[in-house]
Amino acid sequence: MSADWEGDYVDENQDVEEIELEEGVSGPLFGTNLHAESVFSVCFHPVDESVMASGGADEVGFLWREEEVKRIEGHTDSVVSVSFSADGSLLASAGMDGFVRVWDYRGNCVRVLEGPSAEIEWMEWHPHGKVIVAGSVDSVVWMWNAVTGDVMQTFSGHSGTVNVGGFDRQSARFVLSAGEDGTLVVWRPKTGGSKCIVGGVHFHTSPITSLDSAPTAPIAATGSEDGQVFITHLESGKVLARPVSFQEPVEAIAFSRSGQFLAAGDMEGNIAVIDSQPWTVRVRMKHEDGIVRLRWHPVQEEILVSASLDMSLRVWDVRNGACIRTFKGHQEPILDLAISRSGRRVASCCEDGYVLVYGLSEE
Repeated sequence: MSADWEGDYVDENQDVEEIELEEGVSGPLFGTNLHAESVFSVCFHPVDESVMASGGADEVGFLWREEEVKRIEGHTDSVVSVSFSADGSLLASAGMDGFVRVWDYRGNCVRVLEGPSAEIEWMEWHPHGKVIVAGSVDSVVWMWNAVTGDVMQTFSGHSGTVNVGGFDRQSARFVLSAGEDGTLVVWRPKTGGSKCIVGGVHFHTSPITSLDSAPTAPIAATGSEDGQVFITHLESGKVLARPVSFQEPVEAIAFSRSGQFLAAGDMEGNIAVIDSQPWTVRVRMKHEDGIVRLRWHPVQEEILVSASLDMSLRVWDVRNGACIRTFKGHQEPILDLAISRSGRRVASCCEDGYVLVYGLSEE
C-alpha cells in the first residue's frame, strides 16, 4: 500500500501540544484530518494494527498505515461503515447510497454489492468467512458473498428501518436484526426465514437503537429509544430480563469477550455495567454527554472503553467503576471508537474530520 500523503499528520510533538490537557488526561499519539467532513466509522486491521480504515460524510474512505494513505472512492453519499474481513484480506465500506463496496488490501475496488433501495444503516462481516450482512432503511437485511458479489439471501419482515444487526457471536449460525418497529428478529441464513420474532408489550415499545449478542451463549441484549434494555434468549425468543432502565436512548451496548459483563450507555452520559448472572447492575459510571460507543478490551476482561459526545474517551475498571484513563484531542463530538486486536491502541473519529489514535497500553 503506497500513495502520497493527503492530509496533516499529528504527533505528540506537533499539533497535539495546541490542545490544552488538564492533569491526568492523555492526548493522541497521532492522527489525520484526511476527511473534509464528519467521520462516521473507523476500524483497525485484524492482523496488522498499523493499518486502519475510515469513512465519512465526504463520501470517501481512507485505507492508511500511519503516513501511507490510499483514498477509496466510488460512493455517492456518506460512508457510514468500514470494516475488514476476519483475515484482513478485504475491506468493505457501506454507504447511504445503498451500496457496499469491497476493496482489496491495496485499496482497489474488487466488488460492488447491490440490492438495497435506500440507505444502509449498518454492515458486518461473517466472523469466519467472506460473507457480509447489512441492514437498510428499506426494512430489509441483505447478505452477500463478498468474493462473487452475489446476493446470498434477503431477510424481510421488519416494518421500518433496520437500525442494528449482525451475526450472532456465539455460533454465527443466525443473523440478528432490530429496528424502528421495536422488534428483534433471529433469522436462518439458509432459508431466509425467521427462527423467532421478539416483540410486543413485554418487550421494547419504541425503536431499538443498539444490539449485541453474547460470545458464549445464545443471548442478545438490546437497547431502545425509550431507555430500556432487554436480555433475550435467541433459541426460544424468551425475554430473560430487563436489567436496567435509562431516561434517554441507549445507543451503545456491548458484551465482554467472555460474556461475564454487559455494558450499556445512554445519551445522557450514563453507563451501567451488568453482571450476566443474575442480570443485575454491578456498577455505574458517567460522562458529561451522551455515550455513542462502548468497547471491551480484547485481552483484559475488566477494562471497558467508552466514547462520548463530550469529546472524550474514558477507560474504566468495571470491578469498581474507577476511571483509570481519559483521552482527549477532538474538538467536536466523537462518533465512533475502535480498539486494536492486541489492545495496545484505541482510535476515535468525530465531526471535526479527524481520526485520532491513542496508546491504550504500553507499545
